[in-house]
Amino acid sequence: KLVTATVPILAEHGVTITTLFYRQMLEANPDLRNVFSRSNVAFRQRQLARAVHAHAANIEDLTPILPVVERIAHKHTSVHIVPSR
Repeated sequence: KLVTATVPILAEHGVTITTLFYRQMLEANPDLRNVFSRSNVAFRQRQLARAVHAHAANIEDLTPILPVVERIAHKHTSVHIVPSR
């Protein structure tokens, strides 16, 4: 219920949220600036906003978004992003 309730908020404010996320992530981890070029950060912010919105909108059945999740996982793996410890 909680995730489903966020769908309208994510639709309206998703890019604002992901812009703040990227800013804070890059400030806290300056070494990631080598992974994310300034020219593609805005594009990635929009992509992440769409992905989070799609996840929330399909929370009951994630099957429709699995191809997107797989692409994200492959990209993260290719640049050696691992979970923090």
